[in-house]
Amino acid sequence: MRLSSAAKCSIITVGLSLRHEGVLVKISVQQLRYILKIAETGSLAEAARQLSTSKGTLSQALAQVEKSMGFAVFEGSRKGMSPTELGSKLLDSAHRVVQEM
Repeated sequence: MRLSSAAKCSIITVGLSLRHEGVLVKISVQQLRYILKIAETGSLAEAARQLSTSKGTLSQALAQVEKSMGFAVFEGSRKGMSPTELGSKLLDSAHRVVQEM
C-alpha cells in the first residue's frame, strides 16, 4: 500500500508528537533532517553546505526546535556541536522516524 504525502506527514507528525513537561510538541520532518545533519557533521556551516541551505536557516530551525522542546539539543565547543543528553534522546527518535520514511 502506498501512502500519499499527506498521509506520510500525518504519520510522522504523530510519531513525533512528544510530551515534554506536560506540553505536546510537534517537530516537522524538515526540522528533524536538519538536526540530524547538524549532529552528523558537528557543524552548522557544514550541515548547511551539505543540505544546500543557509547557516541561518539551520540556526533558525534549531532555535525553533529548542524553544518548542524547552531544552538545548546541542552544546557548542571549539570542537564543534555535540548533542546534549536530552538532545541525544531526541536525535535517536528523529533517526528512527526518518529511517521509516
